[in-house]
Amino acid sequence: MATGSFSFAGIGSGLDVSSMISQLRAVDLQALKPLQTTASKLNAQLSSVGLMKSYVTNIRDAAQALSKPELWANTTSTSSDEKTLKVTSSSGAVPGNFSVSVEQLAKPQTAQSALIAKDQTFSVGEITIKSGSKSPVTLNLGSDSASLESVARKINDAKAGVTATVISGEQGKTLVYQSADGGASNTFSVDITDNSASKAAVANISFNMSFGASQAAMAETAKGQDAKATINGVAVTSSSNTFKSVMQNVDITVSALTEANKPVQVSVANSSDELMKAMDNFVKVYNDYSKFVKDQTKYDAATKKGGALQGDSATIGLQRQMRQALTGGTTIDGSLQLASSFGLSVGSDGVLSLDKSKFTKALQDNPAALQKAFSTAGDANGNGIGIMARMAQTTKAVLDTGGLLDNRTEGLNKLIKSNQANQDKVTERADSNAARLQTQFQRLDTIASKNNALQSYVTTQLAALNRYA
Repeated sequence: MATGSFSFAGIGSGLDVSSMISQLRAVDLQALKPLQTTASKLNAQLSSVGLMKSYVTNIRDAAQALSKPELWANTTSTSSDEKTLKVTSSSGAVPGNFSVSVEQLAKPQTAQSALIAKDQTFSVGEITIKSGSKSPVTLNLGSDSASLESVARKINDAKAGVTATVISGEQGKTLVYQSADGGASNTFSVDITDNSASKAAVANISFNMSFGASQAAMAETAKGQDAKATINGVAVTSSSNTFKSVMQNVDITVSALTEANKPVQVSVANSSDELMKAMDNFVKVYNDYSKFVKDQTKYDAATKKGGALQGDSATIGLQRQMRQALTGGTTIDGSLQLASSFGLSVGSDGVLSLDKSKFTKALQDNPAALQKAFSTAGDANGNGIGIMARMAQTTKAVLDTGGLLDNRTEGLNKLIKSNQANQDKVTERADSNAARLQTQFQRLDTIASKNNALQSYVTTQLAALNRYA
């Protein structure tokens, strides 16, 4: 009797069900590819927008620097004889040429003691120091015996306007007091109160000219005096050898007297060094930004690939906005002034260039007008705003929270989040289908196993019958 053969899919039939399910799952996951491609593009755009923020920040900082009045007020100063006097000027100094004659140098008041024995000690109670207009300073030195050096150290540590120096010679020691500040008004006194029997020794190191030189224990070896000079015929004085307040933002430090009828010539002029550095920096950071945008928005025909921001309307709009802010000109004092008229222009290739000759000439001809054209703040509506002030304002608005780049970043993050959610759905659906198939195959396997067992039983029975046939 002929026998039949039965075969069922599943583990019971020996088929690789796991591989079959994996392959079917992989087919479901094919839907991830376009989403992953989109995610890659979105992340590239997000990275590029982040870099663009850095480039725009650099432009903002450079424009803000050129909008500061102090940059335009920088000056340089020279002296025709730096051995006699040196001059320094800061922002806001008034340019001009000045003749300076030095008649007297400032000196500090100095007092010197008589010779003091090398082993002399002092049992001192208090030292009271008075210098110029400063409040008196009192030091409590106690009652222990003190050397001359320790007394001097206490006075110096007090920083009360008087310095004390001990000079040790072959015959003994000398104590020298000197005013820490020069000038006729910075006279000083050192009064020492002694609670012991050595009052005579203490008296030798006290100094007070209030009762006249004849009553002072120490000799006044130099009177305090002011520095005296004449600037363009105007007599000026200073308690130190630096004249700080006689000319606006100009300091003159004297170190020697001038010869009769031979004044030192001092010149203060506008300085363009820092301004030119700031201009060069602005040109650089603007061109760095322009190159970045060009690279990010271009299309490479050879590779048939575009930059991360190709066709991005926000990027293109920002580039147009930046260029307009720079080249649109400004109306100052009723007349339209363009950046190109001062040597700053953008070429057809988007590259910003600075004609230094034209810019320097504009600076020399009318520095005040050039400063206005670049740094004037303008009114609340932006009218009459300077070129760099407008660029600083434009870039700030772009970078601020709620600005163009902030909104673009937020929008890209939302798209990336949504894309990831869609990818998760595809993966979940593929996993769900795989789990369902696994369950179905397991059920089928159970049936196949039973049928195989039945087939084996029937085959055995038929074989037994055949033996009796």
